[in-house]
Amino acid sequence: MCVRCKYQVTTCCNASFALNLLKETKNLYDVILIEAQMTDMDSNNFLQHVAQQIKIPIIMMSVDQSTSPSLVMKAVEKGACGYWIKPLSEGQIKNMWQHVVRKVLKENNQNDHVLKTLNAKDEKPRKIIKLMNVPGLTREQVASHLQYFKHTLDYLRVGMT
Repeated sequence: MCVRCKYQVTTCCNASFALNLLKETKNLYDVILIEAQMTDMDSNNFLQHVAQQIKIPIIMMSVDQSTSPSLVMKAVEKGACGYWIKPLSEGQIKNMWQHVVRKVLKENNQNDHVLKTLNAKDEKPRKIIKLMNVPGLTREQVASHLQYFKHTLDYLRVGMT
């Protein structure tokens, strides 16, 4: 489904191989999808290594519809930016880019700048589309998620004051 949505994909069947690959090519990957049940490594250990050392957004996936909130919270605490239940939708895959944007914004500590520029309806989405370089990604999709991000930041600000 990722390939169908025009993402470049590297698959690994072995978690330790994937971890070594990520360490060697830190700047090559933008986001990681991992299985909650790994055969050769505990997924939470994988999460923790990547979150601390490589700093790439990770989305954990599971086929278990009855996944407990505590398992989801543990994954988030260890570094997951999302926990998706399979089967995944095409919409989820198409919108993975938002996790990369959040990472970039967090790294650059530009939340205040983003809030100011989100009102410039055409400028910010066009820059993000150019940065992401994902065929088929529309200005409307990016603008919608930027609006969601703005509301989330506004909500967090109100909650912290």
